[in-house]
Amino acid sequence: MSNDLINALESRVGSAVETIETLRTENRELREDRQILENKLRELLDKIDVVEGVTATPEGMDSSNSNESMSNTEQQENASSGGFGFQRPVVGMDGNRSEY
Repeated sequence: MSNDLINALESRVGSAVETIETLRTENRELREDRQILENKLRELLDKIDVVEGVTATPEGMDSSNSNESMSNTEQQENASSGGFGFQRPVVGMDGNRSEY
């Protein structure tokens, strides 16, 4: 190999090493950000659970009639979603999602 080819190869390897170091740093920062967001999400879900547990049926309203206008399917979906019309995903440290 000529000197020019060796210098070009050395330059490319150096560039690749810099790119890898930059990506590792960004990855570490993103993991830290993700952990912070997971903690905030967990806190919000805990607050929602508290609010759902505290919410009472207004006086004079029969709670057994509150779902009259919904079909059975809608009632089941509503029940499985915590009453908000959506299911709350929980993302674990491994990146896998599960339903809350």
